[in-house]
Amino acid sequence: IGICLLNRKERDIQKYSFLMLLLMLCISYGPKDLHHYALITPIWALWSTVVAQHMRKWIIAPFVLSGILMCIHTDDILAQINVPTFNASQQKDLLHMLEQEKVQHLITMDYEVYGLLEYLNADIEIYHGWGAISHKRYRALPELISKAEHGHLIVLKSSMPMRYNLKPTVDMMTDAAQKKGLHIEVQNHNEQWMLVRVYKSATEER
Repeated sequence: IGICLLNRKERDIQKYSFLMLLLMLCISYGPKDLHHYALITPIWALWSTVVAQHMRKWIIAPFVLSGILMCIHTDDILAQINVPTFNASQQKDLLHMLEQEKVQHLITMDYEVYGLLEYLNADIEIYHGWGAISHKRYRALPELISKAEHGHLIVLKSSMPMRYNLKPTVDMMTDAAQKKGLHIEVQNHNEQWMLVRVYKSATEER
C-alpha cells in the first residue's frame, strides 16, 4: 500500500498491486492450502519486477532482507508444525500405528492425508471423506461411518482449520453410528489421532 501511495502515477504498479491485494483477500476467505497461496507467485513476480524498474534499489532492500530472514528461520517454523501428516517421521508413526492395529479398510476425514497413506502402504484400502465433508460438513458423518463398517475411521490433528476436515467427538460418532445401526470402539487415541473401529453387532465386539 505504501508503494502504491508513493507511485500514484505509475499505472503498472497500481494495477499489479491491486491484483495482488485482491488475490490475497480472496485466498484469505478460502481453505489455507499451500497450492492456493502459490497462485500469488506469478503476480508477486510481476509486481516485484515492475517495482524494481520504477523505484530506487534501496527501497527494495526491506523486501530482500525479509526474504533472507524467512529462509533463515524456515527450519524453526517447520519444526513447530506438529501434525501426523507433515514430515517423514510423523508419517512413519501414523503408518506404524495403523499397521499395529491391523487396519485394512480405513475412512479418513482430513484433507492433508489425501494420497499419503496410499503411497506409504498400498495394502490398506482407503476412502477419503473430504469431498463429502466439504459439501455436507457434519451431515456427512453418518454416511462416512456407514462406509467404515467392518473397518476403521480416523480423526487426525490438522495443521490449520479447513472446510475439508471433520473433528467429531466420540459422542457425535456414537450417535451417527446408531443412526446406521452400527457401533464404534475407540481403538487408539492420542493428541495426534483417534482411530475408531466400526462394527455391526455385539458379536463383532472384542
